[in-house]
Amino acid sequence: MLSRLLVVAVFLTSLLFVVRIGYAAELNNYNPTSVDIPDNSQVNSSLVMSGAPVGAFTTNVKVYYEIRHANPAELDIWLTAYYDGSWHDYNLYHQGELGSANNVVETRDNIHQWDGFSPNQTWYLVVRDNVSGTTGYIDFFELWITYTLPPSGNIDLISAGFDKNIYRHGETIYASMELRNNSAVDLTGVHLYVDFLDPDSNSVGGYSSSAFNIPGQSTFTTPTLSLWDVPSTYSSGAYEPRISLMSSLDVQLAVFVPDGSGVVPVLPVGKFPSLKNLIVRSHRHFSDTDSSSVRSVLEEFVANGFHSISMSVKLEIDDQETVDVWTSCDPAPVSGQVLFNSASATAMAQNPLTYDLYRESLTVAGEIGLNIDPWIPTFYDHAQSRNDHPAWLLQNDPAAIPGQDFVDGFLANVRTYEAGLIAEAVASSITAPKRITIDHFRFTNGEMQHGAAGTASITSFVQNIRGQLPAGTELAGYIFLPSDTIWSGQDYTQLEPYLDTFAPMLYWQDWVFSSDAVLPLAASSYVKNRIVEIRSVLGAGAVASRVIPVFGITTDIKLSDGTSRNLDRLEWEKAQINALGAAADEGITEYELFYYGNWFWPVYQYDVSQGRWIDWASYLAGLAQSSYDCGGEPLVRIEDAVPVYYDLLQNAYNDALDGDIIRTRTPALMSNIFFDLNKSITLQGGYGCGFTVTTGATKLDGNVVISNGTVIIG
Repeated sequence: MLSRLLVVAVFLTSLLFVVRIGYAAELNNYNPTSVDIPDNSQVNSSLVMSGAPVGAFTTNVKVYYEIRHANPAELDIWLTAYYDGSWHDYNLYHQGELGSANNVVETRDNIHQWDGFSPNQTWYLVVRDNVSGTTGYIDFFELWITYTLPPSGNIDLISAGFDKNIYRHGETIYASMELRNNSAVDLTGVHLYVDFLDPDSNSVGGYSSSAFNIPGQSTFTTPTLSLWDVPSTYSSGAYEPRISLMSSLDVQLAVFVPDGSGVVPVLPVGKFPSLKNLIVRSHRHFSDTDSSSVRSVLEEFVANGFHSISMSVKLEIDDQETVDVWTSCDPAPVSGQVLFNSASATAMAQNPLTYDLYRESLTVAGEIGLNIDPWIPTFYDHAQSRNDHPAWLLQNDPAAIPGQDFVDGFLANVRTYEAGLIAEAVASSITAPKRITIDHFRFTNGEMQHGAAGTASITSFVQNIRGQLPAGTELAGYIFLPSDTIWSGQDYTQLEPYLDTFAPMLYWQDWVFSSDAVLPLAASSYVKNRIVEIRSVLGAGAVASRVIPVFGITTDIKLSDGTSRNLDRLEWEKAQINALGAAADEGITEYELFYYGNWFWPVYQYDVSQGRWIDWASYLAGLAQSSYDCGGEPLVRIEDAVPVYYDLLQNAYNDALDGDIIRTRTPALMSNIFFDLNKSITLQGGYGCGFTVTTGATKLDGNVVISNGTVIIG
């Protein structure tokens, strides 16, 4: 470091160099100014790069840096630049990836996170100290940025024809590229170099095509290229193609990356969990006076391919929503009101609607092949805490957390009342529900006053609910994390004998982002760390069989500086794909999806062409559809001389003749099935691609009703 300090003493400020390298050029700059790294803080060292001509684009970044710190394992370290309205980041190290030996001195080359974008940016080396006790400083930061100019007239990538939308481990990625040379100059001896960035923005290694020519003012389509064999050990998530057109001298002439246009897509690679339920907030979907809205709404879910929902049958409406929801209700709707006709609900908690929403929904669902799991919020109960039983109010200072109208679950009367409503909801079901999900069975942050006794009261409440459910009805719980037990009272170990399913709320949009976080990477890291936390309590087997996390679908992310912003579709895709991929890699097989509003609203009010939330949910559900694993082969078929294929088991059963064999493939079939015709069929499940060899079991995730005929399983 002595020679660098001497340089600083002579020049006082950093210098910027522009070096020509054949058809390419390089910017070089360094910052020798030390920046202290205090405990539990985030700092940066910056460099301003300028001098590249208009139209130039980055083709490679190289960094050298020195960080002096007593325990580098405490640090997150990344590079970033801000342009196009967001931060663009490259992770160097996460907390825990470095050892405890003093100091980090490193050169990192072949970084392609910023390929295709202008090198004229302010660049930052960012360091975050996450643990108290040791400090340090950034000692030196230097960058080399290689860039090039496109040929005169530019080159367009018209299409990147990948052979699949989703790739699994062990598969080969194939594609054919169509390019156009808009200039009058022939391009001779050029070739494509195609690389992929993994979920951590690291290169997986590239593929070079054979040389070809593109005459001026013409197009060229490559043959099908075998680009990459996906290793089984690679992380599941979003992989970003980097398609470079290279000259005969191996100089990059143009680079094409995912930019939201769809020409170069983000590719989901690996394994992804199945979507079990959409969580439906009833007051955002159904009319308060028109019972016919029930059929139209539920049919819309089925028409969009969703055959199972978790639907609120007791309100958990926020105070601010009362101004625009169910406006004919008098008084205005509040949390704690039931959505079925009740004999035990108190006066304020009675059904505010003119009809029994829960029973009407079950009636329609049975006719259209939709499974409904009742979702029952418990202690979030304005009707009791603010009206009928104000003595049950949990909060010591109601103004401290506006809208959090919780009742105190430590009180025996509270637990008895809320458990009674759940028993009544189950009893009012047309048939025993396959599963019920309880929510808000907890204290609120800062209001847990009872210590271990408070936690025991939450466990007792869940135990009581478990004991009153009919045989065969599963009990699930939307739940906070094990590390939140100290304030929530939800102890995973105590609840384990009584909950069939743990549904932790992994809302990465709400919890993970510093103002300059790496969005897709932060989402996957958050999910992975939370599942590791749960596994440390429940064990790996329970994570795979009893943990069905809840993910939020929203594009709105909350930042640590108190602001928030909306992700665009490309950012959202990368982050959601990475989050779900991380969940699958950690053993999660199913998840549920939550949206605060109406699933049929447009995602962006100002641009309805971007689709509705239900459409985006369909995209996420499609990540796990095994039809992608088998070249688009449907999930069900009737065995015959010429097999007949179906996407739904119900349709196959309806069309089957007496004595037919129906085979299904291994994933879950998410719908109710009614065997109600006077015929005999044999149902065989668990088949792999081609329906010839069994590779597992088919899970029927819905109600199975046999009212006529014969069904032989085997």
